[in-house]
Amino acid sequence: MLQHQLGETLMIGVQNSGRAQYILANEPQHPDRLLASSGMMRSLLRSAVGRALLALKSDTEIAGWVRRCNAEAASPDQIVPPSAFAETIRLTRERGYAETAGDVTPGFGTIAVTFASPMDSSPMAVACGMPLASLEEKKEMTVEALKCFAEAYPFPSA
Repeated sequence: MLQHQLGETLMIGVQNSGRAQYILANEPQHPDRLLASSGMMRSLLRSAVGRALLALKSDTEIAGWVRRCNAEAASPDQIVPPSAFAETIRLTRERGYAETAGDVTPGFGTIAVTFASPMDSSPMAVACGMPLASLEEKKEMTVEALKCFAEAYPFPSA
């Protein structure tokens, strides 16, 4: 249903150590789609799924992940300044969704929202990726659809 509604690449991801891993990816049939596959790993700091999942953690935990991910970065251009990442997390929490715009795949952006796994309530994120031009025009609808999906799987009350 969500795939039909949005018509773009959808992913469900989890944190796998210092990476975000797509455990499910579904691409539409049109040629200008974001390419993603189940099992694919992305930067925890630079991907929408990673950012959404990190935003659930305490600032102290996030700082530790930023240090670790930066230490493990494959190249200097993948290092994320801690102060810039703190602002990214602040915006993610404020908006209720994470967003990228060419951070991982040039010309494409992704929006992600967290939800609780229906099996054990562990944190997961549902994401929708598309060309940046499409993201601008579909942003509001995408955020609304992803948040609606996530509401069906709320985190347990503490």
